[in-house]
Amino acid sequence: MTSIRKLAFFLSLSLCGAGCITGRPSAGAGFMHLFVRNLVEAPCDFVDDQWFKFESWVRARRAWAEVREQCGGNRYTEDFHHGFIEGYVDYLDAGGNGSPPAVPPARYWNTHYESPEGVRAIQDWFVGFRLGAEKARESGYRDTILVPLSTAPVAAPAPVVAPPAPPAEMAPAPRPVPMKDANQEPGKLP
Repeated sequence: MTSIRKLAFFLSLSLCGAGCITGRPSAGAGFMHLFVRNLVEAPCDFVDDQWFKFESWVRARRAWAEVREQCGGNRYTEDFHHGFIEGYVDYLDAGGNGSPPAVPPARYWNTHYESPEGVRAIQDWFVGFRLGAEKARESGYRDTILVPLSTAPVAAPAPVVAPPAPPAEMAPAPRPVPMKDANQEPGKLP
């Protein structure tokens, strides 16, 4: 490599490196800003998310203990118990609406559950999920974890609906074919 090419290479490399390191603070997408975000913010967000899931799980376990105590120690199936915990956590963590998913968790997809007992177990899970979500809603905890807004959210604009097309003109009805012979089939020419 000639000395001019080396100089141009190192000059462009140093300018690129300086741009990566110094990144304008006013530019939201500067390299340094992204570097700090990936190094500090993302792991903190991950840890915070995992901690919240753990807290939700602990709250679900406490609510489960209360339900069992209120019902006089009635025995619930293991599947009902799992559904209760997952419904409670789903309502708090994932912003669920209280309805279970359309499909049960993957553990219920095995051939072991392709029997009347398996179907009953899946139904127990769905019922437990609904009760867990209901208990989470009654706790009122989700209202305290949502970030308050300064103003009411803006409603999405209503979709523009095109006016209905005018009715298409109908083609004239076909003319009847005259029949010369009484034995002639209708619609066939002689």
